[in-house]
Amino acid sequence: MQPARSQVPQIFRAIWEHSADAMVLSDDAGTVVSANPAYLALHGFPAEEVIGKHFTVIYPPERRATAQQRYAEIFRTLSLQPRFEAQVQHKDGSLHYVESNATFIYEHGRPVAILSITRDITEKKALELAYADMLAREQHALAEAKRAVSVRDNFLSIASHELRGQLTILSGNAQLLHRRLSARDLAPAEAQLLKMVIDQASYLTEALDELFDLSLIEQGRISLNRMEIDIDILLRQIVARISPTLTQHTLIYEAPKETLTIEGDPMRLEQVFQNLIQNAVKYSPHGGRILVCVERQEQRALITVVDEGIGIPASALPHLFNQFFRAANTSQQNIRGSGIGLYVAKEIVASHNGFIRAASVEGQSSTFTVELPLIASGSAVE
Repeated sequence: MQPARSQVPQIFRAIWEHSADAMVLSDDAGTVVSANPAYLALHGFPAEEVIGKHFTVIYPPERRATAQQRYAEIFRTLSLQPRFEAQVQHKDGSLHYVESNATFIYEHGRPVAILSITRDITEKKALELAYADMLAREQHALAEAKRAVSVRDNFLSIASHELRGQLTILSGNAQLLHRRLSARDLAPAEAQLLKMVIDQASYLTEALDELFDLSLIEQGRISLNRMEIDIDILLRQIVARISPTLTQHTLIYEAPKETLTIEGDPMRLEQVFQNLIQNAVKYSPHGGRILVCVERQEQRALITVVDEGIGIPASALPHLFNQFFRAANTSQQNIRGSGIGLYVAKEIVASHNGFIRAASVEGQSSTFTVELPLIASGSAVE
């Protein structure tokens, strides 16, 4: 049922008076013809200070002239922007943001006024500005981080060429001196000092290699020389090289009779398994057995390294393969390390489509397991 024509003005008057949206009607000169209660409440002005005044009364004084020019331009060109945002000034002097939807009011086919429906968006604008500021700070922090990474990578590049060479010379000469003097009667203090030089050079070389690998991984520049590998042969070679260097530990190797073939880079995989075995030695300071075992599980080779060392706290296990992470009990035992080796090992194993995980009972033992996919012997390797 359509309302009677005489009721239409009453309906519009009710909408005008009770709408939660602020509404204002301005003529072609910019004079406010009518403003509803929500508009007056939004800006804090009484009706007599708005109606009959120029609509720019709600603008900061320094912006009123520009707003008047734009308004005149709208009526001259008939180019009204349907939706716009503006910063206006409350009667108490505070600034706030509003969003307006505007439309022409026509009379005899020509625009004679503009009706604006306005909402306060101060909180929304504050959130947008806060987000923009946060984004700018994040971008600045990211740029600084990239710059720091670039500086680090440049340092590592120089270190790899300069320091590596010098450390190799130092370590080689120290070991040569140790061999020449081992036949003579060295004082305990002298022997200890010489051993310390060798150990420190070895530690620095290892740390430098780990940092360089970390840089390559983060740049996506670590390369693999893929080929077919008999995992048993690779592990036997590693165990054979490490066993003669052990004095307190017994290194045991177990493997099945069948040939287990994987695809990968033998040098990088050797790096992984050497790291796991050397860690087993390092974190078993009182000696004991270290078991290296390889077995088949469906289409994967499982390589485990088990020690009888200090173990890993349960709270540390989820973080063990993170960069620079070291479990709390390592510092209590005065065991040195960079916290990079396991991260590098994880990335190398992942690049071979494999997985690495750890299990441990603190104070008893740790088990590291590497899973690598098997291939059929003789398959082509790209």
